[in-house]
Amino acid sequence: YSFGIFQMSPQSTNRLESITYNNYENQPNYERLLMWQSASNMFIDHPIFGVGYGNYYTNYISEYRSPLAREYQRHPHNTFLEKLSEAGILGGISYLLLILYFIFNSVKTFIKNKNPINLSYLACILAYSIGCLTDCLYSSYNLKELTYIFYLFTGIYLILNSYIKQEHQYE
Repeated sequence: YSFGIFQMSPQSTNRLESITYNNYENQPNYERLLMWQSASNMFIDHPIFGVGYGNYYTNYISEYRSPLAREYQRHPHNTFLEKLSEAGILGGISYLLLILYFIFNSVKTFIKNKNPINLSYLACILAYSIGCLTDCLYSSYNLKELTYIFYLFTGIYLILNSYIKQEHQYE
């Protein structure tokens, strides 16, 4: 039902249709592209360690903000690019490995145990990862609650996964 309501909402369909538009008139998408370009340039200039954790905004304002940008964003609206720009290749690879480990572990455990909890967590991690492509969910700027929810789900999953393994061992 939620999907049907989403599809029938004019605001939702207009926003969905505008995703591929990257012209200057479509400001949200255009701004994202400019922020991604700025974050990429920060990474290129500081590839190993980045500009420092929490320093994206300072560097963005001082030297990486595009003259075409209309907004002053505190993060690049892409978690992976945020990690690359702030922590360099070390932070970017660490973040990527963490997400890949969560995905691999939930798939492996689901294949082994055929438990829907593993499949549910896989759906959660995939949805979270898709969200990270268009926003900075690890950012401390009004988005940290989503990160807390993600880690709450991860903790519950790990606890339930541990319990399920122990339960199967005793049978």
